[in-house]
Amino acid sequence: FLLNRSSDLKIEKTIQIKENPLLITNHQKFAILDENHPLDLDFKIPENTDPDKTIVELTFANNKIIWVENILKNNSKDPYFYDADDYTSIISKNLIAKKFSKFFKEIYDEKKGNEEIKDSLKKLSEFQNSDWGFAYFKGWSSSEYLTILTVNSLFDLDKKEISEWIIEKAINYLENFYKNSLWDSEWDENIRANIYTVLKKAWRNPEKRFDENTINRYSLINYTSALLKEKDKNISEITKNIDLINKSFFEKIERKDFYSWDKYLEKANFTSLLLDLWDEKYFKNAEMYVSELYEQDWTNWYFSNETKNSVLIAFNKYLEKTYKDNNSRFGFSIWSHWERWYKSISKE
Repeated sequence: FLLNRSSDLKIEKTIQIKENPLLITNHQKFAILDENHPLDLDFKIPENTDPDKTIVELTFANNKIIWVENILKNNSKDPYFYDADDYTSIISKNLIAKKFSKFFKEIYDEKKGNEEIKDSLKKLSEFQNSDWGFAYFKGWSSSEYLTILTVNSLFDLDKKEISEWIIEKAINYLENFYKNSLWDSEWDENIRANIYTVLKKAWRNPEKRFDENTINRYSLINYTSALLKEKDKNISEITKNIDLINKSFFEKIERKDFYSWDKYLEKANFTSLLLDLWDEKYFKNAEMYVSELYEQDWTNWYFSNETKNSVLIAFNKYLEKTYKDNNSRFGFSIWSHWERWYKSISKE
C-alpha cells in the first residue's frame, strides 16, 4: 500500500499473499416438515467450492413446543385484580407450569411456585362464605360456577399443600345445592350437569338430575368427561356424545342455546376429553384441535383465565400422550458427493 506522510516522503510496502483468500458463503433454507410428503431443500453451490471445507448442518425444531413455552412464560405476566377467580387462576397456572417442567426445565421455579400457591390458598379462603361456597368478592353471595372452577383447580393440589376442609366444604356446598335447590331454567340444568361432573371427580355418587339432551355444549363436554370416570363406562353414550360434539364444530346443531360464548374453551376441554379417552378412532380429531388451538394468540388478554388454562392443560395432555413415541427418521444427500446418508433423530 502507499502511505503519504508528507509532501516529500513516501513509504512503500508490498504485501505478499501466501494463500488465496477464502470466501465463506452461508446458504440457509427453512421449511416445514410434513408427515405425508417428502421435503427437498436444494442449494446452488458455486463450481469452485471446496468440498473438503464444506459443512452441511441440519437443525430440527418443534416450533409448536417452542411457542407453548412462550405462552407459559407470558401466562405468568397476566394482570390480576385479586378477586377469588384470580387466586384460583394463580394456583392453576403454577400447577400447569409444574406439569410442563418435564418438557421445559426452567419453566417452573418450585420454591416460588409453592409460595404462590400457599399465599393464594390463604387469600382464597377469605372468599369462602359461611355456606362454604366461594364468592367473587368479599361480601358477595356464593357463586356455584366459581365454586366449580375453584374445586376443579384444587383437585390437582397435593393433599399436603391444602387444608382439606377448604375443598371438602366446597364440595359439600355444591352437593347441597345440587340436591336441594329448585330448578326452573335451562341455566339451572347446565349448572346441575357441571356440578354432577365435580361430584363424580370427588368420588361422590350423585343421582342424575338433568337431561343431557337439553344441556349446552360446554356442559355436555364436562358431563361426558364424568362418564369416563365411571367404573363401568357406558361406551355407547360416550361415543354418541363425542360424535355430536365433534359434529357441532362443523355443522349447526338444532338445539336451543347449545353454543356458548367461548368456542375455544369448549375446544380445549373437548381435546382433553379425547386425549383422556385415548381412542385411536379420535386421535386425528385431537391433533386437529390441538393445531387449531395452537394457532391462536394466547398472549392476548382477550381470553379468560379459564380458557387459557384449559388450553394449556390440553397441550400438556397431548405432549404426555405423544412425547414417548416422538421419533422421526430423516434422509439427506449431499449432491456434490453423490452419496446418501440416513440419520435417525430421537426425541432428545
